[in-house]
Amino acid sequence: SIASGRPIEPFELSAAAQKVLLLDLGGSATQFARRYTCEAAPNAKKPGRRYQFSPNLIRVSLKGGTQIAPAKLAAVIEQSGAKVLIIDSLAFLQRYSLPRETVVVMRELRRLQRRYGLSILVLMNTSRSIWRRGIIAADIPCSSAVTSYVDNVFAVGRSGSRPDVRYLKHIKSGVDDAAYGA
Repeated sequence: SIASGRPIEPFELSAAAQKVLLLDLGGSATQFARRYTCEAAPNAKKPGRRYQFSPNLIRVSLKGGTQIAPAKLAAVIEQSGAKVLIIDSLAFLQRYSLPRETVVVMRELRRLQRRYGLSILVLMNTSRSIWRRGIIAADIPCSSAVTSYVDNVFAVGRSGSRPDVRYLKHIKSGVDDAAYGA
């Protein structure tokens, strides 16, 4: 949406089209293409149609899910000229999921954010699935280390009553009450 400058309904978009740097640290180009390909009809003679991303989306991948030191991201950010950075996933910026190491990574991301004027979206998996009660901040690995360095936390959860339904929940807001809570 940000790369193309077109909103995704029902959300509004106030930013103009701009470069977005996607660090796809765990997935291959094939996995990425498969994720964004429409499935063909069962009896179709042609394969599914791939989604055409804006040229403003700059995808950088590391083969084999190699870990990268957060301090080395500066060169990639400078080269891209992007002001929006998406990191998929935080796990590839640290060797172990320990609070001490998570604090170091989050501090470095905050430093990069200030240095380059970035908006950063960091994706991560929860360590457990809590379907019945819904997702809370404590479900995030090293939650206090993560939430103390971020402005907002959103989660995508699976409904306890309907496994095929997902929901978006605003877990932490830096300004006021979460706008998209339960």
